[in-house]
Amino acid sequence: MREARADEQYRKKELLAKRKARDNEEFKEKEKETNLSKKREARADEQYRKKELLAKRKARDNEEFKEKEKITNLSKKREARADEQYRKKELLAKRKARDNEEFKEKEKETNLSKKREARADEQYRKKELLAKRKARDNEGFKEREKETNLSKKREVRADEQYRKKELLAKRKARDNEEFKEREKETNLSKKREARADERYRKKELLAKKNARDNEEFREKERERELSSKKKLRYDKQFREKELLFKRKARDNEQFRAKEKKKTEVASKRKARDNEFYKQMERLKRQQVRKCKSKETNKAKQSERKRKEYMRSNGNYVQNEKKASQKKKYGLNIQDCIEIFHRSTSDGPVYVCSTCP
Repeated sequence: MREARADEQYRKKELLAKRKARDNEEFKEKEKETNLSKKREARADEQYRKKELLAKRKARDNEEFKEKEKITNLSKKREARADEQYRKKELLAKRKARDNEEFKEKEKETNLSKKREARADEQYRKKELLAKRKARDNEGFKEREKETNLSKKREVRADEQYRKKELLAKRKARDNEEFKEREKETNLSKKREARADERYRKKELLAKKNARDNEEFREKERERELSSKKKLRYDKQFREKELLFKRKARDNEQFRAKEKKKTEVASKRKARDNEFYKQMERLKRQQVRKCKSKETNKAKQSERKRKEYMRSNGNYVQNEKKASQKKKYGLNIQDCIEIFHRSTSDGPVYVCSTCP
């Protein structure tokens, strides 16, 4: 064979004969089997395996060889995956392998590198974008995507350096007005969605009430509200709308009363910074208390005189006694029993006689 192959014409004829023979499926299968058996025999030798490995590494430095190898591997996988049993075995093997953390990390890196390579092509990016938009019309997909993004962010934010970088990036981005507007809109939309749930609203309300017990929080909240109002009031249309709204609201009696109270409270707070005003206010209150005590004493005296006069009549005294008996014992024996059980339900009550 070697002597014959030294002749170029012989080699050409042999090559043509092999090409024709490969059109036959049976010949192809036999050739595959013979090649595989030869390779297995050769790979039993360790030196041969090392040489083959080195040869492959050198060959992979060539881009064309890499591309060809990829294509051949993919075609082999496609052929193998046509068999359902093979697919099941492959799935089980992958699941077992994913229990290993190192394998998971490697798989992530390979997937990311593949995606980066694919996304270098503009057409691929456009197709991917369209596919995602279509998929997002499905609520289930949207929910799953949200959960995956949140879980990824939580994992990454466990690293302190990442959090610092993210914070710096956000601060820089907020210098851009468009980014600020978009961020506002997204935050507002998220809050609206969350506030559709009644439980969330109750929790938010409680959290705000608790936070407002703190003076610093109240001050910050006031400052935020004032700054936001100032910014909005630069817009002429907003000022006009606010003015119209206030005019309509002032037609309501309750709104006017509330507004009056607010102005009175604010003016009193300012006035109480002055010690003289506080002293005068104390004196006024003392006078009011004295007047009230006088009025109450007069009312009590007049009530006593009225009762004394009424008790001179025997019928009035009897009616009064009956009323007190009804209060104590009830109208009939059934009411009396119920009152007794009610009063003794807590057990004996001991009262200190020395206490006033």
